[in-house]
Amino acid sequence: MAELTAVGYERLLQLLSNDEKTAGERFFMLRGKLLTFFEGRRLSPAEDLADEVFERVARIIERGEEIRDVNKYVFGVARFVALEAFQKTPSASKEEMIERRSKMPAGLTFDRQKETNECSDLMRSCMRNCLLQINEEKRTLLLNYYEIDESTGNHIKQRKKLASQHNKSIGALQKEICLLRQHLSRCAHDCIERESE
Repeated sequence: MAELTAVGYERLLQLLSNDEKTAGERFFMLRGKLLTFFEGRRLSPAEDLADEVFERVARIIERGEEIRDVNKYVFGVARFVALEAFQKTPSASKEEMIERRSKMPAGLTFDRQKETNECSDLMRSCMRNCLLQINEEKRTLLLNYYEIDESTGNHIKQRKKLASQHNKSIGALQKEICLLRQHLSRCAHDCIERESE
């Protein structure tokens, strides 16, 4: 981070924590999350993009702008940096990224308009295999979470009911579903990559 000034860096660390050691740890945790953010969007080099985010935030802090939640602010800046990086990506590479994304599950559903039958069958097969790898209780929970009663169309009430049936808060349920989706997404992505080779 050559362009990050000492003053901006110090103020950024102070926003993360008043304790120097804790601030350093939080800085590197935040940097790790940024790397994951950019790598997940297939933008590279992720390290340079993360550094760019910190440089921009440090410059903003140096100008005296008040930042209430540094983590949210950093990711707000990261979204702009990602958009700029995507716009600088050559068209062929963009098409490849879009094609890869269209092969990935969004939640538990797929965009059928963009898929060929072969690709669709592969995705269904991979998703089915990945779902079977999850224990039955969690699999049922995940499927029930996304099952919407068409008569009411009110998924919020259904999810609250589901949370209470499992003795969880709605937040705990959402966190568990998020973790399960991440696991499924990685599993399906790996499966599709293996089968496509």
